[in-house]
Amino acid sequence: MPGNQRFGRSATTGNHRRQLARACKKFGLLVQPSALKVLAGELEARGGAESAGFLEFLALCRDRLASSPRGPSSSSRLLSLSLVEEVLTEEDQRKEGHRQDAILPRSGTGSKRSKVVLREEGERPGEEEAQSRALSATGRRRGSATKAPTSYRPPWKIVSAFETPRLVYDSLRRRFRYDPKDGSSSSSSLLMGTASDLMDARIQRYELVKQKVDRHREHHRESPLTTIDRLLGTASGKAHAKIHTTERTLLGMLRSHQGGLELEDPTGSVPLRIDPTATALDDRGVFLEGSLVLATGSHEESPSGTVFSCRSVELPPLEPRETTARILPPPPGGGPSGRRAHGPEAVESPVPIYALSNLCLDEAGCLERVGAVVDRMVRETGGDGSSSGTVGAVLVLFGNFGTPGGLSTAAALDELATLLAEKKIPARHSVLLVPGPADVGSNACWPLPAWDRRETPSSLHPFLAGGSNSGSSNSNRGHHPHSNASGTAAVHLCTNPCRLDFSDGRRVVLLRKDLVRESLRHRLLADGPRRDSPERPLASMVLYHALSQSHLSPHSLLAPSSGPVYWRCDHSMGLVPLPDLVVLGLDAEYLEEGVHYGRAGCRFVAPLSNPSRGEWQCAVAVLGRTGAGGTDPSAVRAGLHVEFDNDDESDGESDGESESDDEMEGREREEPGDEATANKENDDDDDDDDSSLEPTQATDRDIFERYRALGGTQTDTQLSQSTQLSAY
Repeated sequence: MPGNQRFGRSATTGNHRRQLARACKKFGLLVQPSALKVLAGELEARGGAESAGFLEFLALCRDRLASSPRGPSSSSRLLSLSLVEEVLTEEDQRKEGHRQDAILPRSGTGSKRSKVVLREEGERPGEEEAQSRALSATGRRRGSATKAPTSYRPPWKIVSAFETPRLVYDSLRRRFRYDPKDGSSSSSSLLMGTASDLMDARIQRYELVKQKVDRHREHHRESPLTTIDRLLGTASGKAHAKIHTTERTLLGMLRSHQGGLELEDPTGSVPLRIDPTATALDDRGVFLEGSLVLATGSHEESPSGTVFSCRSVELPPLEPRETTARILPPPPGGGPSGRRAHGPEAVESPVPIYALSNLCLDEAGCLERVGAVVDRMVRETGGDGSSSGTVGAVLVLFGNFGTPGGLSTAAALDELATLLAEKKIPARHSVLLVPGPADVGSNACWPLPAWDRRETPSSLHPFLAGGSNSGSSNSNRGHHPHSNASGTAAVHLCTNPCRLDFSDGRRVVLLRKDLVRESLRHRLLADGPRRDSPERPLASMVLYHALSQSHLSPHSLLAPSSGPVYWRCDHSMGLVPLPDLVVLGLDAEYLEEGVHYGRAGCRFVAPLSNPSRGEWQCAVAVLGRTGAGGTDPSAVRAGLHVEFDNDDESDGESDGESESDDEMEGREREEPGDEATANKENDDDDDDDDSSLEPTQATDRDIFERYRALGGTQTDTQLSQSTQLSAY
């Protein structure tokens, strides 16, 4: 009898329970209450506690517990419901295997042997002939199935922002874990959360940054961080002024208040004193309202209170993905973990990713541009045959898909469906639609939901993937199967952001958000002192800031934020561990060329698209693997080749100023493989690394002045005068 039928047997009388207790005591076993019902049913079915069948079953359970990697404690003798079910399932599979071996004829021996059939009780003579015919028919079906060409299944799955596992760092146990509480509920009240969820999100964002800072400082034998409550506890409490000469390093959130700037952590806050001539500011990134920074200096006491005088203000160090992945737990529900898969069998084929942003489909020439990119993608990945090619590409289309006053989003998607029907993209490819801020209603909170199938035109429905046909906006869990009714490339309706998790551990994040404009809106310390190095483009500073914060929108949890997030979904904007590739959709207002920037093994790619001038640049990122095999994590790395295809260039021509992948690989070899790379002593390397970003003609001050001309409220010397509550 199959094990799943035995799981539902009811418990018998108390006499059977006493017999079960005596039998388990003989084997030195303890029983969980949840397993009593199943064990009592097995005792009754096998003929009592003294029967050979039941004693053999308990012996199997004991052997299973002995082989499990547990210490010498009571848990090593505890029979749980899951363990009992596993033993029953294995027992049934073993019996079924023996029965099939006896039924199937022996082959390959060269001599005839008599067929011996083992019958169970109640099995009628002649049943074995029917079973033999059924098995032979099954074998013929399997043989024919192996000859038929199998459909292409991509080596990745789409993880919705609302289904992203929430990674939590336990500071007491100093380890990571996955919190089962997430923002997957469709209810708006549960999605937004409570004040406790807001506080948990802020504390967890602080803890995720602090754990990598502690690990970095411990490796470099630097003094540990000082919390603000301990700093204030060293004050003498007297009214006269006193200067403490002991230098300390604080980690906290940078906030503005009426008197200037202050640093805040979960234990308290302290005002900062920043001297424009004496304080060294980290010019590799930007400082935003809500950024976590490292402030080094000493504190001073005065009758008006304690002030922390800063000698330097830096961004947290970067940490490569492989370093973080060593201490991550296995992901919930299976799937690829943060660690790299090793061995030749774990190495996947290169995956080309074609990205287009700001696709205003009602603009003249936009659909022709998308069609040209589709033709190039099909041509470069193996021709037009849907089953002959082996490389499946990903076409990422970022919104907004319509212009204000132009076509509606539904009409724009109808135009896209007409193009897909004309092109007949092979089924091995996939098309990902990521909505822009103006596509999915007037929602101003992040992450943005995917389109509901009922909100899309009926002409697009035959192209939608199996996971995108549900009526729920966040029903994209796994996006399986990867097929549709048209037999062509499947169209996936994605959230913004979303991510692609590969079976070998690679990860790609897709985001359509104007990070540069938001950084200008929340920027602090804009005119700090500069070192004797060329001014870096603002986009590279914004991206370095995102890597150091391990978050794509660090200011989103503040009250006056231009891009607020749902408090229970703040982890969906996180970058722990760092992905291999982040494909961005940025506005073209502050860019002159496409962005290709990389640090600590993470690459940012953003195509330049300017619908007002009829320009849509295509970014082609081929995500591959280099150095397969071996046990060294650094021996298997993600390789990336990036090029930009403009309208006025021929297909396949790489941008002249784009850095080659070999140069990027050479720079990464200079960085330490296991530790963070953001050190003051590596400023020269940082200057070289910024060449991976396409240079802009406008300077940082010009961009800032342009922002103020557009109505920006923050000035060079004046901070926000609004009083804000504690972030923690």
